[in-house]
Amino acid sequence: NSSASNVSNINNGASNNGVSPTVVNRVRRLSNSSMASDVSFRLPSYDSPAIYHLETDCDVSASETESVSGAAATNGQLDLVSKDKLFQAYKKALDRYQKYRERYTELARRYRELEKDNTKARSVLVETQDKALRRISELREQCGLEQQAKAHLDSALRMEIEELQCVVKTLKTKLEAVGDHADGEELAAKPDEPDLISLSGGGEEGTAMWEAKIKALEEKLAGEVRVKEALSAEIVALKQREEEHSISVAENKMAIHSELESKEAEVRKLKEQLQSIEKNMKQVLVEKDTLGKEVSELKTKLTAIEKTASRVKELEATVSTCNEQKNKLESKFVEFERKILELEKEKQRMKGASQSVEQEKVELVKKLQEAEVKLTAATKENESLVVKVAELVAQSKNLTPTAEVDALKKRVDELTATRDDLQQSVMSSLKDLDAYRQKLAESEKAVKEVDSLKSSLSEKEFAVKELQDQHKEVSARLESTQKELEEKNKKLVEQEDKISELKKTITLDQERLVEVTKALDAQKEIHDKDRASNENSLKEVFDQNNHLTAELKQFKEKLEKVNGKFKKITDEKSNLKSQNEQLQADIKACKQEVNSLQQQKAALAEELRNIKIISENTESEALDSLQESMRVSLAQAEERLLETTRDLNQVIELKSEENRKLIEERDELAEKLEGSQKEKEDLATEAGTLKSKVETLRNEKKDLEKTLEREIREKTELKAQVTNILQEIGRLEEQLKEVKTSHSAILGEKQTLEEKIERLQRQHVEAKGKADKESTHRWQTKLKESETKLQQVECENSQLAEKNCLLEESQRRTAEEIKKLQTALQDAESASKHEKKKSKEVEEWKKKCQELEERLSQCAGDHAKLFNEKELLDHQHRSLQDELEAKEKEKLCVLDNNKCLTEELEAVKNGSKALEEEKQRLAEECDALRVEIDKVRTESDYLKGKHTELKAKLEREKASVQEQNDALHKEIDAMKNSNQNRLMELETLIKKANEEKQSFSKNATDLEKKLENYEEIKIENEYLNTLIKQLEGELHTVKDERTKLQTAATGKDTEINGLKLKISQSEAIVEGKDQEIKKLINEFVVKENEMKAKILTLDHGKTEAEKRATDSAGSYEKLSEELKGEQNRYAEEKKDFETRLAEASKLQEELKSELDKNKTVLALFTDEKKSLQDQLEELRE
Repeated sequence: NSSASNVSNINNGASNNGVSPTVVNRVRRLSNSSMASDVSFRLPSYDSPAIYHLETDCDVSASETESVSGAAATNGQLDLVSKDKLFQAYKKALDRYQKYRERYTELARRYRELEKDNTKARSVLVETQDKALRRISELREQCGLEQQAKAHLDSALRMEIEELQCVVKTLKTKLEAVGDHADGEELAAKPDEPDLISLSGGGEEGTAMWEAKIKALEEKLAGEVRVKEALSAEIVALKQREEEHSISVAENKMAIHSELESKEAEVRKLKEQLQSIEKNMKQVLVEKDTLGKEVSELKTKLTAIEKTASRVKELEATVSTCNEQKNKLESKFVEFERKILELEKEKQRMKGASQSVEQEKVELVKKLQEAEVKLTAATKENESLVVKVAELVAQSKNLTPTAEVDALKKRVDELTATRDDLQQSVMSSLKDLDAYRQKLAESEKAVKEVDSLKSSLSEKEFAVKELQDQHKEVSARLESTQKELEEKNKKLVEQEDKISELKKTITLDQERLVEVTKALDAQKEIHDKDRASNENSLKEVFDQNNHLTAELKQFKEKLEKVNGKFKKITDEKSNLKSQNEQLQADIKACKQEVNSLQQQKAALAEELRNIKIISENTESEALDSLQESMRVSLAQAEERLLETTRDLNQVIELKSEENRKLIEERDELAEKLEGSQKEKEDLATEAGTLKSKVETLRNEKKDLEKTLEREIREKTELKAQVTNILQEIGRLEEQLKEVKTSHSAILGEKQTLEEKIERLQRQHVEAKGKADKESTHRWQTKLKESETKLQQVECENSQLAEKNCLLEESQRRTAEEIKKLQTALQDAESASKHEKKKSKEVEEWKKKCQELEERLSQCAGDHAKLFNEKELLDHQHRSLQDELEAKEKEKLCVLDNNKCLTEELEAVKNGSKALEEEKQRLAEECDALRVEIDKVRTESDYLKGKHTELKAKLEREKASVQEQNDALHKEIDAMKNSNQNRLMELETLIKKANEEKQSFSKNATDLEKKLENYEEIKIENEYLNTLIKQLEGELHTVKDERTKLQTAATGKDTEINGLKLKISQSEAIVEGKDQEIKKLINEFVVKENEMKAKILTLDHGKTEAEKRATDSAGSYEKLSEELKGEQNRYAEEKKDFETRLAEASKLQEELKSELDKNKTVLALFTDEKKSLQDQLEELRE
């Protein structure tokens, strides 16, 4: 266009001033719009090469500023810069860019390493804290268990020692009684020997019997002495054992004390290590903050770079077009220079021709003057000759002689010949004059043509100067755009590297996604059992999915419309190409016409030259006719040239208008393409955000899976610890059983001794029955035995009373524990109900989260599709850019319509931005809902932990109650057996007393003789009666106690049955809750730190529960307090949860309103789209 306008300016002069300035202005606007550069114009010129050889990075940055300022200062010196210097500067800039890139990568790597170290330090700190706390709790538990075991062993040993002391006392009393009895028998035997001898003189058989009995009694006494020695040896051994046990207890205490001291030292060391780690953590956090600030700055820079990347792409497109325009301008400039040189040559040639013509003119003037002189001389001579001829004729008339006549004739002939010669010379001179006149006219024409050429040359020189100025402006702008392009190219390279890294991370994340999806598939197989309960939620999900599919369909329809627009644009582009080709053909035809006219002009000039050559040999008349014909032909040729130039100018104006329209249409299409590209970029950014969210969700999922694995490990460890504790308890129970067996063995030995003593007493009573003295001794021994038995019964009664007190206390404690357990069960039931409600709410939130996740997955799939479509469109766009680069010259004519479309596109972009903001808001709300769900999970897990604790406590208390019941049953059975034995013994004593009464009644006659001893016997009888009454009262009390114990046992049995029923009910409730908890565990996962804290609380609760197993009263009080605290906490959490639900409902309402707004915005968008389509159809028409 610019070349055509320049040609029209040159040919038409001042007549086409209305067209050429507009074209020149448009060319200038095009040069203003050019914002890219060639490889040879990558960077501005750098005068000082020493700037690029500095060493430090700071000097390099300073050199950059100096180079930029130098470049700004030396924009006018670009013509002096060579391509080698620019290439060197470009290389140096690339090196600097690589340095900065390496520095940035090192910074990023260091930041990542610091983050890894920070996470490792945190994990190590948490692990060390957990290990230290676990170890401390384990040591405390061990100390408590050992202390309890030692206290239990001490109490058991003291009881055994007391029982053994009682047994020893009884045995001592029995031995003393036996010794007294033996002494009495010996004393009685000495005075009675003469009587016996006197009574039975020949009773040797009786003496032999008595000797045998005495020997048997002595053997029994020896056996009893042996038993006594054995018992004393056992007592000594027990004392030694007790001393050894006390020594071992002291050693154990010392060892525990030393272990505690060592543990305290370890705890101090760990605290110091924790303090140092905390200091390091603070330093690391400070470094992290600094790095985070740097990263945020870099991110801001990256966002700026991303913004400039689009500009860089546009600039590259414009740069390519500007390069083409520059090349064309340079080629035109070269052509103009060549034409200028040719014109200058022609000018010099014309100057030489004009000089030669002037010389010829001067010569011709001289020749004309000479010819005129000659003509005047010839005319004078002719006149003189005529006069002479007349005179000669007159003379001839007068003369007669022939000789003179002949002479005169000859003279006349000569004169006529000279006259003819003179006439011929005059004619030739006239012809020469005409030729010279023609030559003068031609020279004048040539001078005029030279003047016109000079004026056209001046105009061309002016146009060349303007083109040079434009070229300088374009080069300056190109340099400025080169600077921007270089910076943006650097940023683009950095962004491409980052994009490659992000692609790598995306591939890794996709692989992780595949793994996670596999794990999720495995979990889905587990969750297939619970599908029946989730049908309602699935319906809602399907509804939302249908809604999303409808939105997807709408989006696809929009894409199809965009593709249709794109196809229409391509069709329009092809039409524009065909029109452009037609215009180029027309321009070629015009050029051919101009060339033909120039050829005609050259032919005319050649004819003029030929005419000039011919005119030199022709006469003056032919010269006049030729001059007139040449003037006519020249005038006709000039008129033809003017008409052709006018026609050409008109054609060029029409073509320029058509080109302008085409450029406007192309610019509209280019802007539409840019809008579509921006929409694609927005979609790509949305896809990136969705991918980042998906990655965050995957990371959270992985963290939760890790926490689950850790919890499972910790649970297995706790189970192992529980099994160890149970094993220790079993071992202690075995030791208690062994002690009980030893105690039962001692009791058996005691019973055997008592039976032996009873046998001896019976034998002794039988021996005493033969004599009164023996009876008195028997009564005395019986009294002693009854006293000892009474003492034993009193001891046993005291023991029974103590046992009854203990049983009452244990019953009271069990009753209190049962009440507390009932309250705890009620609280647990209420908590379970509340948990069910919470679980339902959590399931609803989970459904919502699943719906949101499905939406995100659908958006990710849509984003992948859009990304593929974007790649296809990018490919098409590249091809279009390659095609449009040839037509970038025609871009300025479409700017008017483009403004309207840009305004509409900006409105559409604002709508899309609002949609993006709403999407971000929805994502933030999803994140808030996830946080709330995590909180609900933590609450449910906390309740699960408490439920498990209560369940464990119930099981322990159940076991303890069962053990107590078993012990009570055993004690009741033992009491029954002992009471039955005592009743049997008392019945035997009563029978013996009755038999003795009968014997006393029979021997009353014999006793009357012995009145002296009657009173004593009476007293003894009264004493025996009182004893019998006391024994009968004791029997009644024992029976009453037995009945009471039986009633208590039945009550206990009923209570135990009730407790069993309650425990079975609680177990059923607990099983139901366990199932619910299993579902919740399958659905929810707790975060790491919270679970660790809860495990610590469980450990403390474990220690407390084990302490409670020993001290049930204080533990249940603590449990009640803890339950109250938990109830309060639960109420607070319930309030928080209700407030959160209210907030969630508000958020739902806000989301609905925002969705309605989005729908209205979409409706507006569709209306605007329809209006744009109508406008496009109008433009096509």
